[in-house]
Amino acid sequence: MDSDDLFKSATYDYATSLFHAKDYDTAKTWFSRISGYKDSTDMINGCLLLNVRDMIESGNLHSAETALNSMGEDVKYDDYSVQDYKELLTKNAKWVNLCGRWTSTGGQMRSTQRSL
Repeated sequence: MDSDDLFKSATYDYATSLFHAKDYDTAKTWFSRISGYKDSTDMINGCLLLNVRDMIESGNLHSAETALNSMGEDVKYDDYSVQDYKELLTKNAKWVNLCGRWTSTGGQMRSTQRSL
């Protein structure tokens, strides 16, 4: 193995450990550095979609919707897909709108809401 292969192997192992620890944002960053190595592209998709799953499960529906809208329609990982999550959020549009988006302005919190 040359130094490039060793780097890719070590990076892949590190990114995989972050993925299993559910640190999807950091894992995605490391998998992106070795895009095309082994199944790193699939793992990037996994990071994106499992992050969306976690957002939905924690009630951050607006953030999940925003994340999904930034992904290609063909992004899939195991049993997860952008299309499935978009359908789920569409079926629950009233909840997505109710969640809104929170922003901080001058130390005060306010809710911004999309029109129905």
